Amino acid sequence: MADQRQTRQPTPEEDIRVLYKRVARLNDQVAALLNPEWGASNGILPEGHPLHPDTMKSDAADPQSEADPERLTATTAPCTASFRDVRGTVRACNQAAGHYDETREPAWPTPLGPPTPGGLHTDGESIWHDRADGATPHRGG
Repeated sequence: MADQRQTRQPTPEEDIRVLYKRVARLNDQVAALLNPEWGASNGILPEGHPLHPDTMKSDAADPQSEADPERLTATTAPCTASFRDVRGTVRACNQAAGHYDETREPAWPTPLGPPTPGGLHTDGESIWHDRADGATPHRGG
């Protein structure tokens, strides 16, 4: 015969404790990205991560990383533009640095295909340009 133990529903206080732990863990992960030194020292940011201080030091020590533009990829040189939409959500551009060119028009969605950003910024869902309300243009060249 199957085990027929009764399980009780968690109390609201227990649910809140679980939720609090999840939010705290997420908060730590975001803080680790914003402050990589802290994230690395607390073991949240793994050693192979591009923002890990040891990775950053090894990239800075490599003279070829600055001299060879072919080595710069979307992973090592992302676009820094962002956009705050009307709901307050901050969207970060997921394109490689140097992609921005307002003269390349985006293709808006059609029944035949999805939108393409052209030379504008995108996060995969939204498309925007540097002059848009709520936009933070990319930094650097």
